[in-house]
Amino acid sequence: MELATKRRRVVFARAGGAEPLATVDRGRDGSLIHAVEGRALRWQKTARANHWAMHDQGGTLLVISAFQGLQRSSVHISVERTMPEEAVVLLCLIGGYLALSELQYKADLAAATAVAAASSG
Repeated sequence: MELATKRRRVVFARAGGAEPLATVDRGRDGSLIHAVEGRALRWQKTARANHWAMHDQGGTLLVISAFQGLQRSSVHISVERTMPEEAVVLLCLIGGYLALSELQYKADLAAATAVAAASSG
C-alpha cells in the first residue's frame, strides 16, 4: 500500500501506483473518506481527548483511541460493525494514520509554542 499526502488530501493506493483505494479530504469539522468500493464516511473527533470515530449513514463503524508516549505512539481500534475483511483492514489503516498524524500535529504545535515562549522571555 502506498500513501500520498497533498495539502489537505490523503490518498491510499495499492503499491505500484495503481488506482486509489480511498481518499481522505480533511476539513474543519472532520474529514470525509471516499472509499472506491463504498459510500462516503466521516472521520470526527469524539468528546474525549485523542479519541475519534468513523461514521457512515448507518452509524459508527470504528472507534479509535491514540496514545503518545516519549518513545512511541500507539493506536487502539475497535470495529463496531461487521464488514468485509478487506474493508476493515483498509479503514483501520486509514484511521490509524489519521489518528497518529493528528497526535503528531499536536506535538509539533506544543513544541513550537514552547520555543516561541522561551524565545520571547
